[in-house]
Parts: sequence; structure tokens; C-alpha cells
Amino acid sequence: MRRPYHRVGRGTLDGLESGGRIDPIDLPFSWWRLRGCSSRSFYMLSAVLIVGCLVLHLTHLALQTAFQVELLPATSRTGGVYGSTYTIRVNSFRRNDMLKGFLQHFATCPNVEAIHVVWSDQENKPPSMADWALPLTSDQLEKVQFEEQPTDSLNNRFRVLLPVPTPAVLSLDDDLVIPCGTLDFAFSVWQAAPHSLVGFTPRLITWDAGTSATAAEGETEGNEGGSGSLGGSYRYQSSFKYVWWHGRYNLILTKCCFLHREFLSLYFSSLSSATLDYIDQKRNCEDIAMQFVVSNHTGCAPPVWVQAKVTDHGQTSGISQGQDHANERNRKARTRRQDLLANKRADI
Repeated sequence: MRRPYHRVGRGTLDGLESGGRIDPIDLPFSWWRLRGCSSRSFYMLSAVLIVGCLVLHLTHLALQTAFQVELLPATSRTGGVYGSTYTIRVNSFRRNDMLKGFLQHFATCPNVEAIHVVWSDQENKPPSMADWALPLTSDQLEKVQFEEQPTDSLNNRFRVLLPVPTPAVLSLDDDLVIPCGTLDFAFSVWQAAPHSLVGFTPRLITWDAGTSATAAEGETEGNEGGSGSLGGSYRYQSSFKYVWWHGRYNLILTKCCFLHREFLSLYFSSLSSATLDYIDQKRNCEDIAMQFVVSNHTGCAPPVWVQAKVTDHGQTSGISQGQDHANERNRKARTRRQDLLANKRADI
């Protein structure tokens, strides 16, 4: 015959010593009883917590409903002022396996007019699409063109050698995977703000009043035209968590964003040769420079973040990893204003 459970009250330890067993129902508040509190107060507290969580959840749903913004309609196939298609410019360097997967996916997107592969490898010629034998139709294969650059430079991302057939350009890295429908939605957002950078990866540059440009990252006084005399300096926050924490952003990374094709030429006509050389040497900061170019020529048109799921295979192995990368971006964030040559705004 099974031994009946013995319900243990406030004398829990006595019950255990006498061979009694605790009813499983009592387990959640056995500690509560040991503290000298009754089961009634335990249940009341639990009920208050449950009701509180329910109220918070309902309030969250109500706010979402009250402030819901209607999504822009899907890209019209009939086009508009900026057409119904866009051109992809993808940076790739000696990662042919990754590039194969990139082309196989994005060439199937119906609103992609062309894919220009920025080829900066001086030692190897671009591969033949016929040799790769990708499972694409002839129309999809015709979208792909290799743009052979004369130098190995990060600035080549914006150096146009092939005619860009559409006003909208989607700048991408070869280690990104984004659904076609998500790209089309972001394109429709860009059509509403064609003078802005519209993308999926926001970042934040903040003003740190407690850090001088001299002290930051061990720079020497006057290097890069720092702002140490102002008692503070700009700081590039390298992670999305800062965007989430502060609830704001002021930069869109060009590894994954839409921009107007006119900004590609303005990038080189606006920035000094010293800045372009700096980007070449450090292989860094081209997106900060482009954001500055856009802001200067449009009267500070704000960047636009499109929240979406983006698969990034380069988060752990790309050139953006490491503390040196963040330090260089801090330096360029503090000095970019002085690197501008043409202050006139462009009509786009």
C-alpha cells in the first residue's frame, strides 16, 4: 500500500526529520512558509504578479494598435518616378563560394534589374558564369556583370565603371542574405525618401562630453584635427545594442542599404584625397564618409532604418571585427567634417 503524503506546514524541517514527505503542491511555496508567511499571502502575491503581467501585455498591444503605421504598398510593377527596379552593387573579394550563393539568390529577385559585382582582385580574373553552372535562367544570368576595378580599394564600392541602369542602387556585401520581398519593401521605402540612405543596419555616433579627442584611443594632440579643446569627442558605437538602448540612430551602414546613384559620383567629388587615402589604407570608414556626403548635399536628410531579418555570415569573420576597426571609426567620426571639399548641395 502506498504511503500517503504528509502535508507539511510551518514546521517543514520537523516533518522531514520525522520521515514525512512534502506534497508536490507545497513545493513552490515551501520556502515562503519557512519565512513565516502564510499560503494565502503567497497566492495573493502570485495573483497580483500574473494580473500585472497581463495588464502590461494588453497595454503593449493597445499601443501597437494605436500607433500602427500603415506599410507602404508593394513596389508597383508599372513603376513611378524612380522606376520599379533597382541595381545591386556587391563587394566581393576572393570568396567565390560565398559569391555563388549570393548570385544564385539575388538574381532570382524579380525587381533586381542588374547585379554589378565589384571585382578588385588584381591577381585573378573574374570567373565565368558558364563555368559556375548556377541553376539560373538565361534572363537571370544576364543580370550579372563583373566590374573589374584597376586597384584593390574599399572605395571601389562606390567607384562606377559600368553604367548604372536604375536611379536606385542597393549596396550589399557578398555575405548577406535577404529575402526578395524584404528588399522590395525597403525599395518602396526608399522611393518615399530617395535622398536618404535606406537600409537594414543602423548605427549610432554619440557625443562623449567626458572624453577628449586626445585621450580617445590614444591619439596625439591635433592628430586628425581632433576636438579635444571642446572637452569632448564623437564616438562611434559599433554595436546595434546602442541603437536599441538609446532608441535612436544617425548612420546606416552601406554594406546593406539603398541610395541614389548620383551619390556614387558625389562620394569622390566631395571627399578630399586624404580621406580617400585614409579609407584605402585602413580599409574602413567608407560608410561614415558616404553618410556625411549625403547629409551635406541634401541638407541633412536623415537615414532611414528598415527593420527586417537579415542573415549576415560575416559577423564573426569580416573585416569589421576587432578593436582596431572600432578605433579607426572613432577617429573618422570626429574628423569627417573637415574632409569635405565641395560644400554646395546637389539637386538629385
